[in-house]
Amino acid sequence: MAAVELKPSTTLSTPSQIKKYQRKIGSLQLAAVTTRPDIAFATSRLARFLTNPTQEHHDAADHVLLYLSDTRWKSSQGYAIKLFNGLIAWRASKQDTVTTSTTEAELLALS
Repeated sequence: MAAVELKPSTTLSTPSQIKKYQRKIGSLQLAAVTTRPDIAFATSRLARFLTNPTQEHHDAADHVLLYLSDTRWKSSQGYAIKLFNGLIAWRASKQDTVTTSTTEAELLALS
């Protein structure tokens, strides 16, 4: 998304195209605010064109939706070991299984 520079439309969009785009961006904004801060920048860029989107804007919004649907839903785990306020070892990785609670994730990380 950051590599694509979106430009304002020079022609008028139809009301149905505008409404469809506004729904997409509204859904993306909800996701960005509640659970997916990683899409906040892209969503804010796309929201600049709510009143007159082009097909290029629709395609960019669809690209963000594709990113969300393609994300691997695995939990991550990690540790950091400090000695006298200095980091001496760390590790981060994705878990092999999807955990549904914090307790389950912590127990899996300990094993």
